[in-house]
Amino acid sequence: MSLTETHDVLVSAHEDGLNDLMQAFFTARPRHLLYGTSAFIPSTTVTATNVPAISFPGIPGGIHYAIALGIPSIDLHPDTAGGPLPPGPGQFSVSTKVLFGVLCGPGRKHDPIGVTLPPSDFKVTSLSLSARGTVIAVGSDISFRVEAVEIVDVSPDDLESVLECILLLIIQAVLANVQIPVDKLSADFFSLVTLTDGPRIEQDQVKIFGNI
Repeated sequence: MSLTETHDVLVSAHEDGLNDLMQAFFTARPRHLLYGTSAFIPSTTVTATNVPAISFPGIPGGIHYAIALGIPSIDLHPDTAGGPLPPGPGQFSVSTKVLFGVLCGPGRKHDPIGVTLPPSDFKVTSLSLSARGTVIAVGSDISFRVEAVEIVDVSPDDLESVLECILLLIIQAVLANVQIPVDKLSADFFSLVTLTDGPRIEQDQVKIFGNI
């Protein structure tokens, strides 16, 4: 059978190329990895995203928090990273670090995250996050849909489940920002007019079939 099967064109991207893209995307747009309420990040800039505080009766101004993620690392099927959520056929796994902090009192200090964070009573924890999902077509782009997450060394189990629920929503939102135009994966001498099959994940590659 032809490499392109019954289609005109096969466009593919290796996981190494996707990780290079992740590095470039998040290095140029670090606001997609760093979030904080006004106590931490007064307004959204190219480097950080302002988010609202959590309202709660009796807490003036609400509960202030900050979240910072490392640049995600992608592993396409078959599994080569060996994480707790290995990718199955048609899937990818992703790993990253998550720092989560809450403001418990007044004060200011310079936090190791690299931005000025209040407070002296800033309580922070770090988690290793593994996730698994698949690549989907979004119009003429491809994007990443996360379906499950796993964190380790957290107890009791119900606390781990609550944290995994929150982190699943967060990593879904973060990776949804990464949309790759199919034509950026194509050679300059042709344009993919119609996507007819895919994206598929096979042999450490994302494959897209189409007609020109």
